[in-house]
Amino acid sequence: MKAFTKLLLVGAVAGAGYMVYKQRMASRAEDDLWSEATNAPDLSTAYQPVFDNAAPESGSVADQAAATVSKDADAAAAKVSEKAGDVADKAAGKAGGVADKAAAKADKAADTVADATQKVADKAAEAAPDKSDKN
Repeated sequence: MKAFTKLLLVGAVAGAGYMVYKQRMASRAEDDLWSEATNAPDLSTAYQPVFDNAAPESGSVADQAAATVSKDADAAAAKVSEKAGDVADKAAGKAGGVADKAAAKADKAADTVADATQKVADKAAEAAPDKSDKN
C-alpha cells in the first residue's frame, strides 16, 4: 500500500512539474513574440543584391535553349495527347462490344428463364384439379 501511495505521489509531483514547465514555455513564447513585435527590425542585412552585374540580354543562349526545350516539350505533349485519345477510343470501342455481348447473353438468359417459368406454370396448371368441376 505504501508503494502505491509513493507511486501516486511521484505521479502527482511529475504532473505538477509538467504543468509548471508548460506555463513557463508559454510565457517565454509570449515574451519572445512581444519583443519581436515591439523591437525595430534590423534592415541593414535584409537587402542583398542578387546580381552584381546588369541583367543579361534577352537574346542569351539560355533563353534560346529554353525556347527550344519549350517547343519540343509542347510537341511531345501534343503527340502524347493524341496517342492517349487513340487508346481511349479503342478502349471505348472494345468496352462497347463487350457490353453488347453481355446484353445479348443477358437477354438470352432472361428468355430461357421465362420459357422455363412458363413450362413450370403450365405443368402446375395441368396438375391442379379444375375447381369448376367440383361444383
